[in-house]
Amino acid sequence: MRLMRLTRMARLGRMVKHFQRLQELVKVIGHSLASLVYIGLLLILFMFIFAILGMQLFGGKFNFDETDADGGGSPNSFDTFMDAFITVSLSLTLTLTTTLT
Repeated sequence: MRLMRLTRMARLGRMVKHFQRLQELVKVIGHSLASLVYIGLLLILFMFIFAILGMQLFGGKFNFDETDADGGGSPNSFDTFMDAFITVSLSLTLTLTTTLT
C-alpha cells in the first residue's frame, strides 16, 4: 500500500515538471506555507503572553469543586502554565464557551 502511494507521488512530481502553470502553482503554495509558519509562531507567542497574564491575574483565585484525572483542579483554570495555555487555546478556538454556559 505504501509503495502505491509513493508511486502516485512520483507521478505527480513528473507531472509538475511537464506543466509550467502547475509548477508556478506549487511554488506559490510553497511560499504561502512558509509565510504561515511565521503567523503560527506569532499566534503561539500571543498565546504564551496571555497564558502568563492569565496566571498573574487569575491564578489561584477560583476554587473549583470538580477535579480532573490527576486529582488537581479544573483543567480550565490558570493555576499552572499548562492549564493556562490550554485554557487560552480553548478560548481562542471558542471550544471553551460550551462548557461555560
